[in-house]
Amino acid sequence: IRTQAHGSILEHAAYSLLLEGISRSLSHELVRHQAQLAHTQLSQRHVDESDARFVLPPGMMGDASLEAAWRAQMSAALDSYVALVDALMSRYAWIDDKVRRRKLAREAACGVLPNSTETKLV
Repeated sequence: IRTQAHGSILEHAAYSLLLEGISRSLSHELVRHQAQLAHTQLSQRHVDESDARFVLPPGMMGDASLEAAWRAQMSAALDSYVALVDALMSRYAWIDDKVRRRKLAREAACGVLPNSTETKLV
């Protein structure tokens, strides 16, 4: 392309980036301030978060008492999520389509998950 001086073709380059190990809080900021970017984020509605990981906010790093309090909150939130999904699956037992039932249960239960929940963003 360069030897033939067709540089305009280079303007069509595309890149995809996979960001892993980031918090939903960070992903919301990235999406909100997007500049001509398309994005796809891990869906809490479609993905089981019962073994979710969490991203410690940098402002708490190095302070053992803050980290312990944060970890306790994350553990409680995860326990609540798992309990809610189980209860909601029972509540929606009348829905024959198990996939739809799971989506509805996860959609309702993910409201208790904090912005520190780890996500992936493309």
